[in-house]
Amino acid sequence: MSKSSATTQGFNLAELSAIPLASARLEQYYKGSLLGIVLLPVYLLFFPYINFWLASSSQLFNPPSTQTLILIAATGCCLLATFAYLFDFYLSPLNRGLEDQYLRKNEAGWWLGAGSHWRSVDLVGEALITYWLILLRVRFDGSTGSRYVWLWQDAVGASAHRRLRLLLRQ
Repeated sequence: MSKSSATTQGFNLAELSAIPLASARLEQYYKGSLLGIVLLPVYLLFFPYINFWLASSSQLFNPPSTQTLILIAATGCCLLATFAYLFDFYLSPLNRGLEDQYLRKNEAGWWLGAGSHWRSVDLVGEALITYWLILLRVRFDGSTGSRYVWLWQDAVGASAHRRLRLLLRQ
C-alpha cells in the first residue's frame, strides 16, 4: 500500500496516536506455548522413570541407596528452580516496567512515556512485524543499552496495529 492511498483511507501515518504497551491475551498464549515446549521434553525425559518406580512395588519397601537419594534430591531441586523461573516468566509481562506507558510517533520522532513524561527513543536494528505482534528494539536517548518493546495486536487494537505496521514497513 502506498503512502498516498494510506492517507486517503482516513488516517495520516505521519502522526500516530499513543499505542499502549499493555500485555494481552495473545501474550499469555505465546508464553503458554513456550512453557509447553520447554516442559514437554522434561516430561518425556522423566516419564519412563516415574512409571518404572510406580510399577516396581517390590522396590518401594527396599531403602534406596545414598547415591540414589542425592540424585533424586538434585533432580528435584533443578526441576523446582526451572519451574520457579518459568512461573515468574509466565506471570510477568514481556514489557516489564513499561506496561503503563505508550509509544507514539510524530514529526519530532518516536516517543515512549505516559501523561506529561515522554522520553525520546530511537528504533535500533530490525523490527519483527507480523499480523499479531510487532517487536521493536528501542534505545532511549542518552542511553547505551537497548530493550525490546512487544506490541500485541489485541492490546493495541486492530486499526492502530495496522497503522503501525504500515508506518514501519515504509
